[in-house]
Amino acid sequence: MRIPTPQLGECEEILGKAFTESLEFTRSTREQFQKGLPLLQALERSADFEKAVGEEVLTLLHSKIRVFVGSDGPEIKKIFEAISADEERHEEMLSLAVTRLKEKQKAVG
Repeated sequence: MRIPTPQLGECEEILGKAFTESLEFTRSTREQFQKGLPLLQALERSADFEKAVGEEVLTLLHSKIRVFVGSDGPEIKKIFEAISADEERHEEMLSLAVTRLKEKQKAVG
């Protein structure tokens, strides 16, 4: 089952510009890849973007959650530790994919 992608205006209203830019980047990269952007370039762009916006998105989410919850209790800390660990895994996976693809291209070369 495919989950519908939210409209950009709705994302910006809820989470702000950082999330909207992230969604736009993802859509743009997917379209460019489908039109022939080499896999290595798509992965490198995604890795760079992930590093650039990860901290910004976490900061934004933290501020939004504090407004809704009103505190930084242990459950909030646990949520952000999980989000942070997930962001680190994203960066590691993309970096590994870039490294392996470069190695393969070099070997074929």
